[in-house]
Amino acid sequence: MSILILNRNAPYPFESWLEELDEDQVILTTKKRAKNVNANYVEGFSNYEENGCIEVRAIELDQKYNFNTLIATSEFDIYRAAKIREYLGINGQGIESALAFRDKVVMKNILHEKGIEVPPFKQIDTSTDIYEFVKKHNFPIVVKPRDGSGSEEVKVLNTYEDLMKYLQFNNSKNYEVEKFIEGDMYHIDGLVINGEIKFLWPSKYINGCLSHQEGNYNASYLLAENVPIFNRLIQLTKDILMVLPTPDNTAFHAEIFHTLDDRLVFCEIASRRGGGYIAETIEHAFGIELTKLTVQSQCGIKVNLPEAINKPGVMCGFLLIPAKSGKLKKIPNSSEENWVVKQEILANPGDIYNSSKSSLDTIASFLIEGKSEKEVQERIKFIVEWFNSNTEWIQYS
Repeated sequence: MSILILNRNAPYPFESWLEELDEDQVILTTKKRAKNVNANYVEGFSNYEENGCIEVRAIELDQKYNFNTLIATSEFDIYRAAKIREYLGINGQGIESALAFRDKVVMKNILHEKGIEVPPFKQIDTSTDIYEFVKKHNFPIVVKPRDGSGSEEVKVLNTYEDLMKYLQFNNSKNYEVEKFIEGDMYHIDGLVINGEIKFLWPSKYINGCLSHQEGNYNASYLLAENVPIFNRLIQLTKDILMVLPTPDNTAFHAEIFHTLDDRLVFCEIASRRGGGYIAETIEHAFGIELTKLTVQSQCGIKVNLPEAINKPGVMCGFLLIPAKSGKLKKIPNSSEENWVVKQEILANPGDIYNSSKSSLDTIASFLIEGKSEKEVQERIKFIVEWFNSNTEWIQYS
């Protein structure tokens, strides 16, 4: 028996994570990643996200390797993996569950029918669907891909002029439109093992996932337990996971609005770990490697969770700084603050950018710790000011 792994992300140490199984590992990945992957068989693909050859090769390789498990680590592989599992008769997240966690229209329909508040929304088939939605709900609105990730191609339209400009270059097929929700955005990240929620914790975004569109930073910090909204976010997330066809073994990343009139409104949820430095934040605070534990549990390995995962060992958060449009003239090498746990400066003087396309398209990332929620927030702001004062751009008109 063998394990098939679909992995477009940076190489994970699957060999060490799964060594006790002593099973062959077959990894299908991007051409770029394939050069640095260690497995019994590795195959790389160009145009990975859209490449239909991946499904065909998985089926062909099953004839030799007889897969008993299929692992998918990326949002973009969730539905693809479900289709392969169904074709080959492999246990795991099926098509119904994959659609509920990938398709924003499907997930909102399910939750709305069960009484969980979602924004007014509509599936888009033609531009007239957006026009009719605006007539009913007014501006501002949000248009986004039904199966998108990382806030890529998400647009907030505030006026009729915005709408007409948008429609000139977008037919919006496979998109949805929803009412823009005023308020704060929270994300709740956790882990389901053998059908039980073993861990979840809420965090609050600073600026939010669309901040890159205005050239602003995106950041997040763990909530303290004594914050009034803490338990409400926990309970709503549990309700969401109960209503949806949640896989028996999965990490999850939910996003929830807190409105100006104190309502909690569902935004979206994914059956995988959160992006950015969310996984690093969870690991540093709680000692939990979300991807590792998800992969191991899906392969039938007994997962050993830390005894004290109901409270963070340290408060922390992260900061993502997007590119601007122009030529980078100056950028700092690194921060010397001892409370910066991890940092990545991904740009160099002379680099040219056309601004960031998604919330994860960054030139610098920081993992920051502190003694309290307030201290983490203050340190995030400190790093933002330090970084901006030491960075120069030659901006293009």
